[in-house]
Amino acid sequence: MTLWEKVQNLPDSPGIYLYKDEKGEVIYVGKAKNLKNRVRSYFQPPEKLLPKTRVMIEKARDIEVIITSTEVEALILEQNLIKRYRPRYNILLKDDKSYPYLKITGEEFPRLLITRRVVNDGGRYFGPYPDAGALNETYKLLRSIFKFRTCTPTIFAQKKRPCLNFHIKKCSAPCAGEISREEYFKEIEMVIDFLEGRGENLIKKLKKEMAIASDNLEFERAAKLRDQILALEKILAKQKISRGQRNADVVVVANRENLGVGLIFVIRQGNLLGQKVYTFTGEMETGELLNQVLVTHYEEAKEVPVEIILSTRENLDEEFLNSWFELKFGKKPKFTVPKRGEKFELLKMALENVNFTLDEKIKLNEKKQLLNEKALMDLKEALNLPAVPRRIEGYDISHLAGTGTVASMVVFIDGEPVKGKYRRFAIRSAANDDYTAMFEAVLRRFKKYLALQEEGGADGSFEELPDLVLIDGGKGQLNAAMDALKETNLLGKFTVIALAKEQEEIFLPGKKDSLLLTQDREGLKLLQRVRDEAHRFARGYQEKKRVKTLASLLEQVEGIGPKRRKQLLNKFGSIKNLREATVEEITAVPGITREIAERLKELLEME
Repeated sequence: MTLWEKVQNLPDSPGIYLYKDEKGEVIYVGKAKNLKNRVRSYFQPPEKLLPKTRVMIEKARDIEVIITSTEVEALILEQNLIKRYRPRYNILLKDDKSYPYLKITGEEFPRLLITRRVVNDGGRYFGPYPDAGALNETYKLLRSIFKFRTCTPTIFAQKKRPCLNFHIKKCSAPCAGEISREEYFKEIEMVIDFLEGRGENLIKKLKKEMAIASDNLEFERAAKLRDQILALEKILAKQKISRGQRNADVVVVANRENLGVGLIFVIRQGNLLGQKVYTFTGEMETGELLNQVLVTHYEEAKEVPVEIILSTRENLDEEFLNSWFELKFGKKPKFTVPKRGEKFELLKMALENVNFTLDEKIKLNEKKQLLNEKALMDLKEALNLPAVPRRIEGYDISHLAGTGTVASMVVFIDGEPVKGKYRRFAIRSAANDDYTAMFEAVLRRFKKYLALQEEGGADGSFEELPDLVLIDGGKGQLNAAMDALKETNLLGKFTVIALAKEQEEIFLPGKKDSLLLTQDREGLKLLQRVRDEAHRFARGYQEKKRVKTLASLLEQVEGIGPKRRKQLLNKFGSIKNLREATVEEITAVPGITREIAERLKELLEME
């Protein structure tokens, strides 16, 4: 059955469609309110399609559909399938993770932290904040106003008396019982009020408390409250952006030269609390991009504002979005496209920011591309390669004292890492032998390539040969890799080199002397990036395996639940460290009794 015949037989139902290429690889995932109508719309004269869509249809050889009850269900499934397959013709919005957040921890006596990682750990996150300098200033002011603790859980658990921060009035010393949990939480609630945009209400509250304290002749408390009010008013004066108590998000997009940016201003109680930036590469119409930014952003959001301010409603899928917002939040926002007034001024400011961000990213991409081209040309000349090494693969070995040996393979294409093509290997051969481990990793990678060629299958990591292989190490590791290639009969199909870290020596097969490039050579800098990335990836896998093994062992000990298991993992990190620890050292971990420690030691001796 031809592709067109399959399309003709599609149902008039909502659902998901997956286009596949000749190798059966998913190249595009889409959702539809009516599968037949949506998919048929791709089969138009080529000149009516976007260039990206035209190329995708030319490569499509098959289509698979999944019928859903509603379009909203189709959206949820679409998002999951895009994350799973990462199709080359889907837009992949990248959340700009570089912006910091403020976090209220979920501890018994919470802390306020600056972090760049958002995890589901019971904490409350505020932000992101585009200006790290202003955020640091805000954090310092909040710390001077509200005396929350800053010590780590381990130090907090061991404290019996107040530290210096208490004596210089920067902490209320909950560790030593200088403040009750109820009073401490009142301070934290005031921090939350401020961070959620209710700063003016907080100031009114503090002014009332100051007046009461003054009437009661509590002049020291009144002075403290006065200082808090003045500091808060200073911060709010910088944040205030709207004359009213507006709760709205301003959502704008811009795209040019195959690059796009989505930007969201978060405004609560008239205060600009921060912004969120998403980037993407590829072709997409403005309306389609706007829909995607809205779904991507609010999929992870905890709330939806009363109003969403947009620059256009053209191609906005309002019917679907309203259904989705109702399902997720129990309410739908009002979409507004202002033409004048305060909202229009907010929109203009957001558009200026999104266009500025897009310009900066285009310039950065151009600069990065030029540097990569220079580095690749430099490598071609330095290593006497037949062509520019478009695809570079880096390999490294990692273990801890001879245990849990793993290998990594990272892939750089045109000088940039392609993380979707990275692979890890749990080494099965001699655990404490780097040469044997490297031999195994390289052999398994290229045996997989040969198997795929024979079967006609597809794998985004292994189906293509590299132009250059970089081995982390010296002559021994290089020779191990070359021996593996001999077994696959692929020796000579591409160049293999090793990079030794101490003096950054480059070893080439059959060459007695190493090659040294000066530190300012772009070619060497690229090799170092590949080597360091391979090392990071291998180390991360090895640590993950180690923690998983230790966690599995701790689960067997009666009396060690999730909380105590986490504390032991943080304290010791490995079975080896636990085995070497004394019973006394183990009982020093909060909650671990001598009886539990002895049971754990007994189990460790049996391992």
